[in-house]
Amino acid sequence: MKQEIIIRISQVLFIIMSLSFPAGSSHARDINGTVMSPGAERNSPIANLLNSGKEISIDHLTAGGQAVIQGLSGSTFFAGQNIDFAGFSGVMGMASDTAYIMVANGQAHIGGQKAGAGEIFILLPYGGEIIKQHFDAGRFVNLWPETDQEKNPVVFRYLKNIAEAQSTAMFFGRYEATAFNVSAPGSADREEARRSIVGADIIQDIRFSGEKTPEKIEQRVVTAYARALVNGDAERIAALTDPGPYGTFDLRGGADGARLLMAKQVIRQHDWQNLIGGMQFVKSKDKQYWVLSRPEGTVTVVLRPIGDFVYVKNIAWEAGQ
Repeated sequence: MKQEIIIRISQVLFIIMSLSFPAGSSHARDINGTVMSPGAERNSPIANLLNSGKEISIDHLTAGGQAVIQGLSGSTFFAGQNIDFAGFSGVMGMASDTAYIMVANGQAHIGGQKAGAGEIFILLPYGGEIIKQHFDAGRFVNLWPETDQEKNPVVFRYLKNIAEAQSTAMFFGRYEATAFNVSAPGSADREEARRSIVGADIIQDIRFSGEKTPEKIEQRVVTAYARALVNGDAERIAALTDPGPYGTFDLRGGADGARLLMAKQVIRQHDWQNLIGGMQFVKSKDKQYWVLSRPEGTVTVVLRPIGDFVYVKNIAWEAGQ
């Protein structure tokens, strides 16, 4: 079943929905092998994943995931932001182009902004603008399956109380609903297509790391790609590979499989451990490529920007003369 979260902007309510995914999709990455974001050594709260009940660390929440937290106080790093919580109970989630923190009780603080019960922080990639609005608790909580209600009774009750107060406010004209869905802006189909391009954990790690400098973002991409080559991680290589030849903006329907096959071929091309293991790429003098020079030759990485991210278009080894 789909779940919605609606948000109420000042006088307006917004929606937040989680999309249905195939069986076995957990919206939580495997902790093993995760590329940690800056500050990940700080407190990373444990939460209950909606629609599965699985306990996860917020560090491992992926696009499409929504997790319930109760009674959290202290500081943590999430989606590129340092957040201070005071008696926080609510839901934290991620979509392809947003992360969000819904407050059911207590407070969340980011910089000089505070969100209380019934409010939501919307976080954008690359440490972008922090948006605070009201969310439609009724639309969201009324679609919780019984298993989630039973697993998270305190947070569920907080949300029901907010929903009742909002219903009264709407009756008196203080709020009006909007169809803007934070977890799937545009449409559910567009969101699923978008996730096929930027939903991989490594891309979410980079886009929501808080890093804003283009060259440093490129360096993160090249470093992650090189590490995946050394480790023989075809899925990460595929995720970081230029999607242009496979569909550019939508890799569903088998295109992602073709990109994965290509990634496996790239792994077999060279002994990458000997070529690039433990070494660092640098930007070329003309700023067009990333290079790793060795006495025996040079490895060159060409990047291609698509949308707000850069992908690896090509990697090549050229032996020295």
